[in-house]
Amino acid sequence: MCRLFLVTCACLAILFGGLSLYMMPKLIQQKIEQRMQLKIGTKTFDRFTRVPIPITVKFYLFNITNADQVLAGLERPQFDEVGPFIYKQWRRRDVVDIIDNNRKIVYREYKTFYSSWPSHLANSNDNNNNDHASSWQLEDGTLILNPKAYNVTMINLPLLSVLNQLGQLEEGTLKRSAASRIVARLIQEANERILITRPVNELLFDGYKVGLMDAASDLISNTLGYNFESPLPRNKFGFFHGKNGTWSRKESGEMTIFTGRNESMKDFMLVDNWNGQKQLNVWPKNTEAGNRCNEIRGTDGSQFHPGVTREQTLDIFSPLICSSIFVKYKEDTSVRDIPLLRFTTPPDVFAAPRKSPRNACYCTIAQSTDHHHHQQAAMKSHHRHHRSSSSTSLLHNSNGNISQPGPSSLAVTATKHKARITDSRCYIDGLMDLSLCQKGAPIAASSPHFYNADPMLAMAADMKPQKERHETYLDIEPMTGAVFRAASRAQLNALVEQAALQVVDPQLIGNMTAMVTPLLWIEETAEIDEKSSLEFKGQLLNTVNKARRTFIYAIVIGCILFIGVAIQYWYVTCYKIDTSSKPKKRRDFKNNRRKFGANDDDDDDSVRGGDTATPSGPRAQRRPPGSRRDENLAMAQTKLIGMDSDKPASSSTSGPGAGALVAAAAAMGAADAAVTANQRRRDRRRPHRRADYEDDDEDELSKRGLVENEWAVGGGSADRSTTENSSPVASTSGGDQADSPLPQPPSSDKGDSL
Repeated sequence: MCRLFLVTCACLAILFGGLSLYMMPKLIQQKIEQRMQLKIGTKTFDRFTRVPIPITVKFYLFNITNADQVLAGLERPQFDEVGPFIYKQWRRRDVVDIIDNNRKIVYREYKTFYSSWPSHLANSNDNNNNDHASSWQLEDGTLILNPKAYNVTMINLPLLSVLNQLGQLEEGTLKRSAASRIVARLIQEANERILITRPVNELLFDGYKVGLMDAASDLISNTLGYNFESPLPRNKFGFFHGKNGTWSRKESGEMTIFTGRNESMKDFMLVDNWNGQKQLNVWPKNTEAGNRCNEIRGTDGSQFHPGVTREQTLDIFSPLICSSIFVKYKEDTSVRDIPLLRFTTPPDVFAAPRKSPRNACYCTIAQSTDHHHHQQAAMKSHHRHHRSSSSTSLLHNSNGNISQPGPSSLAVTATKHKARITDSRCYIDGLMDLSLCQKGAPIAASSPHFYNADPMLAMAADMKPQKERHETYLDIEPMTGAVFRAASRAQLNALVEQAALQVVDPQLIGNMTAMVTPLLWIEETAEIDEKSSLEFKGQLLNTVNKARRTFIYAIVIGCILFIGVAIQYWYVTCYKIDTSSKPKKRRDFKNNRRKFGANDDDDDDSVRGGDTATPSGPRAQRRPPGSRRDENLAMAQTKLIGMDSDKPASSSTSGPGAGALVAAAAAMGAADAAVTANQRRRDRRRPHRRADYEDDDEDELSKRGLVENEWAVGGGSADRSTTENSSPVASTSGGDQADSPLPQPPSSDKGDSL
């Protein structure tokens, strides 16, 4: 019954632990999904609107050290990386509306940058690079540079944008000729050059005044009738000018995302539309990749759906590049003892169409202004493009075949449909042309130092790409889909094309050769703080680990119980097989006693003829060790004496009978001594089994044939007390001899018959 209970408990423990381990991930995932939903008044909603962890932003600018030789056309640009200039970025999201039965949220995102330069040194306006206030080292060893103390020489991006848009006009036309003369005069009056030197703070956030832009915009738009849109807010240029703590519909836009309050959490935080558009209208549509480049896919990169797996490909939508990129799983990692999955941007994100056909729609498009001669213009544009690409080796047609140039499939399709599209341009691996996204500015995106790009780009600019410094990665907690550590790294490059440089006289702007010129690269890093990690581990991770350990312990304990019961059953079964003869002997002994009239309830006092009553039952009082042995010896002696009493009286006191009695007594004494020694030896080995050894004494005597002989000679059904009380010794010997079980030698007063 006890074994059955233990086996039942073991089976239940194993069953409970196994089912719990199987069901636990699903139950935990359901609980997480309920807590992750964006609901007003919850911690998740508060963290969504006010991101509690700041983002560290580092800017590295590329300074052209040989500007004079470059403008003279004597040397290629030599770049020196200047940085880091460190800022802290805080993000907040203002919810505009909650729509579709609380399934979607419309919000605007604001990014505010704060310089990490010490406040007591912030008033330094000295632009001397050797000034003692140009850098500052923090306690942790981080070196911070003063953005006001460093001047950087780089491409004059506003001027290059004007020249690039004029270069798209068809050669030989009146509009291009007139525009070129006017722009040349404006450049000469403003003393603009293709290279410009400005402080870092003006290049980043403060901006600097560009006098050429207003005049060029008015002249081209009003006089020539060409729609020229200035890409500069308030006619001041800075890479992040007007973007610090502000919101712009064209830059940031209104994002509509899913809250997770629907049937599935797979679309949690996914962007449903941007500025009310389900798809963008930026990139070409009639391409080999279809309209994929205009699709809005993924989240904003700060959060993904719960239950992220290693096999998934995660999409991220970025309004800055007017596109969605993707990341793939790379390896397992951890932060603050929290296990994470690392996702990185693969090399084919910015790969050319010949390697990644999905990027065919990122090829930029040149436009022809003559609708009636679109086919002829297409061929002219192709030949012009072929000349420029052969000189720079940076551009090729969209079919990816440099050795066999020709009109792209997009141009052929556009010609058949009488569209204005005449040709498309696809850059080499590692570049993504953003001119269509950035209001015509000739800018291309890449990884820092052209990491994972065509090696010729890094060689031309003398860059040194490194995986540890230049790779973009996201460390995601798989159960919640939250990003606990991230590093976003991107580089902006200027596309200096020969067509733009030929709009005006090179002597005015500088005799620079066409190339991809790096401008700056940006690193945005963030990591969960100690407080948030402890809260996460206390509320979720530790609870999950404890539950998992509990279920595992239940399985282990159940297995131990099951194995223990099996071992016990095996041991007991083997023990019964080895000792199966002992209970049989005991039953035979009891049957023999009943056969000869013995009573199982007799005690030692009845054997000795005493008057003390014995409690009923064999287990009522345990007999002392050796009691049965003494009883058997006394019975054997009595029978031997009885056998001798059948002889004449004269022979009972003399002659050979007396000698036989003495010899028998000596033999029984020796046997008694041997049995007693054997019992003591066994008692010392296993004293807790003495009661069993009493039965062993019976077996020992049975082997000697004494008890069997006694029973066989005595016969009848008289009990032991009657047999002993009626022995000849008690009737013939004196009162003293009646108490002794051994025969007495003949007395000396009757003569020495021997």
